[in-house]
Amino acid sequence: MTRLPTESRAVQGVDGPPYELNIVCAKPGCLQQSTDPHHLWRRSELIGAHWWVELPADDAIVGNVVGLCRTHHHQVTINGAWITWNGRGFDWSDMLTSGEPLSFQPPVRPLSNEEPLPDLPEKNGGQPAALAAPFEGSCPTCKRPLPHPKPAQEPKRLRRTWSITVPADERENGAEMLSTLLEEGRLELAKAGLPYGDADSANYFVLSTILGLFVAHAEDVLA
Repeated sequence: MTRLPTESRAVQGVDGPPYELNIVCAKPGCLQQSTDPHHLWRRSELIGAHWWVELPADDAIVGNVVGLCRTHHHQVTINGAWITWNGRGFDWSDMLTSGEPLSFQPPVRPLSNEEPLPDLPEKNGGQPAALAAPFEGSCPTCKRPLPHPKPAQEPKRLRRTWSITVPADERENGAEMLSTLLEEGRLELAKAGLPYGDADSANYFVLSTILGLFVAHAEDVLA
């Protein structure tokens, strides 16, 4: 689980092109290949998957995506490590280390700088190698496949909100934990050819698919 890189709530997403991600995992000292793009400020915090964020308190616009290997991405996901913003760059902390600078720092530019954001890289059709989408109809921000549009004649389905009580204290942020697990599940389903978009309504299909797979294969999973 990623803790917010800064305690300030004055953070907002900024429209801008992707930038070239690091080839080697950004965790200090790790030499594994970077395979997983990680959003430093989550979609739930920014109301969208943005490549850039604006930090008015620091008078800066900062890159919001960094490449991690699968192991360290999982470590961040389960709240075993944290990436934090120190006002100049990002630090990695876990049970054994505290405040080590990431080996790859997303770009930073002054908020007052009138120069445009960096242009898209030419290779991979203007998409970073780590996020190049091999299909059409992908989200221009997060590169995930978009859901297939429903036929226009299909009537709108009735909906009902289903809530769940989660812990929310210093030990655990249950809402953020569930959001992270849903996002990771969405990515795994997309890899298997079951893409779901970023709409809130997609959470139901992601969750029901994951739970259905668990029930169908519980004996193997729990063995």
